[in-house]
Amino acid sequence: MISLTTQLLLLRRWMLKNLIPEWYWPKTILVDGVEIKIRNTPYSFGTRWLLRKGLYESEERALIMEILQPGMHVLEMGGSIGIVTAVMANIVGTKGKLITVEASKTLSTYSRQWLCNFGNVTVVTGYAFPVWHAPKIDINNFEQATGSLGGTLKFKIDAHGQNFATNDSSLYDIQRLCHEFDLKPNVLVVDVEGSEILMSTQTLNFPDTIKSVVIELHDWLYPRGRLDEDNIHTSFLHDGFALHRRVANVCLYTRN
Repeated sequence: MISLTTQLLLLRRWMLKNLIPEWYWPKTILVDGVEIKIRNTPYSFGTRWLLRKGLYESEERALIMEILQPGMHVLEMGGSIGIVTAVMANIVGTKGKLITVEASKTLSTYSRQWLCNFGNVTVVTGYAFPVWHAPKIDINNFEQATGSLGGTLKFKIDAHGQNFATNDSSLYDIQRLCHEFDLKPNVLVVDVEGSEILMSTQTLNFPDTIKSVVIELHDWLYPRGRLDEDNIHTSFLHDGFALHRRVANVCLYTRN
């Protein structure tokens, strides 16, 4: 049953979407030098407003701009509506390669239609877990967000299972993505609304090619809050990374 708060949010979203005419929005906007369509898109009012103001994922984009260069290969977990993906695809250029994973079939289907224009992006629909080799995962449910930015994954680790890739084709760890798409990523970008909690208890074992990780942390979704976030930080340190910079909830980890 949908809670009253969720019902009110959905009503507000419907009113903003249907009472504000499309001509109110510009046809396109520039996001870090990339032309992004905004009029006649399925984005919510809030998403369009953030895009128009230049505030959409501004922390994540700022950290990505620090480390991303032409020709780099990128693995993105949590592509959402594809805006950050487009910015990265534009930077790495034709010599770079970008694999992006999004759990929402609606969002990945839409973003795939226009991200294909870059020629260096592959959009994958599935649940992404930012460790090299994950244990077997049981999916409880995927709660679609009330806006247009994705959703939250509810899952648990099956203590008796083996590698999940052989059990559910919709689940992806880094090992599976690298092997299936012949990818040797230099940069890992993670915004998966909670599934990064796996990093607090599992060894990361990132391949040596990954030199930088940009990750948005969501401590309010973790069972133990900041304690789990601290354990994620410790996992990075054990894997040879150092915290280079943090902006709000987004962290940039680098290693030599």
